[in-house]
Amino acid sequence: MPTTHFWAVTNQGEVYTLATNCQQWEKLVYCGMEFKRVSSVGWCSWAIGGDHHLYVYVFATDVPIRFIEVAYENQRWNPKEGFCARLLPTDRPAWSTEDGQTARFRERIKLPTLSWQWEGDWQVEHNYSGQTVDPEGWMYAVDFPAKYVREKNWLSYVRRRKWIRLRRYVTTNNWADVPGIHDDPVKEPFIDVAIGGHDLIGGSCDSLAVWTVTVLGRVMFRRGVSTSLPEGVDWFHVTIPHGWEVNQLSVGPTGLVWAVTWNGWALVRMGVDRNALEGTHWVMVEPPSGDSKLLQVSVGTNAVWAVTRNNRVWFRKGVISAKATVLVENAKGTGWIEMVGDMCLVSVGLNDQVWSLGADERKTLYIRTGVVGYDLSGKTWKPIILPRLNIAASYCSSEGSVPRFEDGMNIAKLNISDVPGPVSSFNESSIVSSTEISNKDISDGCETESELEASVESQSSSTTLDVVCRNSPLTSLLGTQKLSTISHVSSLSSLQNSSNWVSAEDTGYFDDTYLDFAWSWISGSGCLVDGQNLPNWFTPGLLGHQAVVNEPWRKDILVLLAARHIREIETFLSYEQAIDKSSWVITVKAQVLLEGRQPIWEDCKLELEKTRAEEGFESATLRCFVQGNRLSTCEKFIFTMSSITCTVCLSDYQKLVLAVYTARRTMEKWPLRVSFSSDSELEDWLTLLSNTCCESRSIRGSPSPKAIWSLTSRGDIFTHDPLNGSELTDKLNEFFWRQLGGHLQVIESCVAGIVWGLGYNRTPWVYTGGWGGEIGRAHV
Repeated sequence: MPTTHFWAVTNQGEVYTLATNCQQWEKLVYCGMEFKRVSSVGWCSWAIGGDHHLYVYVFATDVPIRFIEVAYENQRWNPKEGFCARLLPTDRPAWSTEDGQTARFRERIKLPTLSWQWEGDWQVEHNYSGQTVDPEGWMYAVDFPAKYVREKNWLSYVRRRKWIRLRRYVTTNNWADVPGIHDDPVKEPFIDVAIGGHDLIGGSCDSLAVWTVTVLGRVMFRRGVSTSLPEGVDWFHVTIPHGWEVNQLSVGPTGLVWAVTWNGWALVRMGVDRNALEGTHWVMVEPPSGDSKLLQVSVGTNAVWAVTRNNRVWFRKGVISAKATVLVENAKGTGWIEMVGDMCLVSVGLNDQVWSLGADERKTLYIRTGVVGYDLSGKTWKPIILPRLNIAASYCSSEGSVPRFEDGMNIAKLNISDVPGPVSSFNESSIVSSTEISNKDISDGCETESELEASVESQSSSTTLDVVCRNSPLTSLLGTQKLSTISHVSSLSSLQNSSNWVSAEDTGYFDDTYLDFAWSWISGSGCLVDGQNLPNWFTPGLLGHQAVVNEPWRKDILVLLAARHIREIETFLSYEQAIDKSSWVITVKAQVLLEGRQPIWEDCKLELEKTRAEEGFESATLRCFVQGNRLSTCEKFIFTMSSITCTVCLSDYQKLVLAVYTARRTMEKWPLRVSFSSDSELEDWLTLLSNTCCESRSIRGSPSPKAIWSLTSRGDIFTHDPLNGSELTDKLNEFFWRQLGGHLQVIESCVAGIVWGLGYNRTPWVYTGGWGGEIGRAHV
């Protein structure tokens, strides 16, 4: 499965993330704003700030987010002036949208927020439906609107041309302020936000449904949110039944919306489809009982969980969101089932996995075990026990010195000059810098700067100390705990570099028992885990590993292994080898898609065996062993590397898939599809299989001038080179395709061996040679 994140907010307004492939919480660098609630999907998160504004956090990608602003210039011909902007009263405006219904003057088009930057000036588009137009970009017609043609003729009375300008989203890996409902955000602040709808039936996977609740109890829908427009376009007021006010809502992956009212009832939005993301009307759902009023609800794909005001957890049976538009009962369910446990919050993930926050002091997070397709209610609650990076380390740059814990607590010297805030504002009054702090008890805000300097100078004339502010988040978090001596810490890394976390081996962790710490909100709506193979979130693995390293029994085992190596290996090194061939095998656990009326993913073991002789590479074999639930015997797929014609990545938001093609499977249009659990495994096996295939065919060096170049729908670059190791054949399905590095939208080559490409951002590239053991080493 791809790596996804679980999000949580503390009572101090700090945001933490927990990756499915990690064993520790990672804290987003403080940006001058505390947060109250957060809702996430795979590529972004929306949050309610301490000022009750909306913020969006977009993860950086290899391809920047760009949007094309478009304006059409319209002109009409008259005998006196020829073509000019002097139009008839019944005509469209001189500058308009494509349909001509709305005026869109080029000079009035501005950047929507500070999160965008222009890339160049306005340019005339010279392409119309795949055909080039005249040098000035004009298309001609008899009248508005009409069919436009490229050539001017005696019936050309009107003409238009398309102007475009690119803008790029620059606030990635950072919180960006989203425009409010009114010009004055204080007029109607937000109290809740929920995002989803990325798996809407028949909809686009790039679109996103963002629902919010204001302090007035109104429900608002943000229109136009997508991967190319993370902030959306405008607000739409979704009316609710008269006399009802909403205080919390949740959106499922398929767009199903549940809302909780102040009187403890639930409202379910009906009519949500790809043509109406905001739906059409509400239906009411009663609470579980008269004394169990709903407090919070969370929606998944085919599951709805809720928490009542008495901290009881409830599961709504009978929900089938994929058929919610067909039958009302599929959207609202058929009844409530009470579950074991006292919880104050609950969150449902992409495949209906469930997380919850314990009601006892709000310090323990749980995950529901046994949640599978045939049993969505699961079995038991299992606590998540993992360390958190301390607040000082999460502020520090990975290049600087890292403070360590002594006696369980410490505080770092911070430099505020490099701390970025949200795009809208930044408040640096709560952070202070210092250089070195002695072992000393310091009460919260009770000492002045002079008193501190005097106490420090009495110990060392070279020691300096800055003032710790009374309202500092560090001071409020640590209270009157003892502070330990620390080294100088470099300036804070910016949020753009928030992925450069301090190594767990170089820092300590906070112990929650010593802090006034609690979780205030959780969001697993963008987290994807396997219900039968949960992440290793239940032991503090890093701390346990450090403890094991120093155990005496481990040292004894290492001594015995060294003695065994001398006795069984080094003693016989002088003997000649009986066999001049050597082989090695690499295996991985994965899933394979099996054929059938209903193709299904089954667990498998993928194995690659390579045999080498003295003169070098000899042979390699790829094996796939499958033992699924529907198979009575173990099924096995065997491929020689010389029979494989192509290996290509087919990953999407749900699966990390590698496809293996042979000549026969190409004709059948059914490659061997293997799904890996992490991006690193997929990349390693893609590189390994590609290199091994090239070795088996003795393919080396750059492609020859006679090579055939091609692109996949994902932009991956492949070549077939009949003059470089590939067997000569006239059958297209037997061509071997070698992958090179890079991602392009268009590629062209000529007999001279010159290859040009056009990137997705319309940047031209030229191939200068390169191949290499790793796919990414090709140079473009």
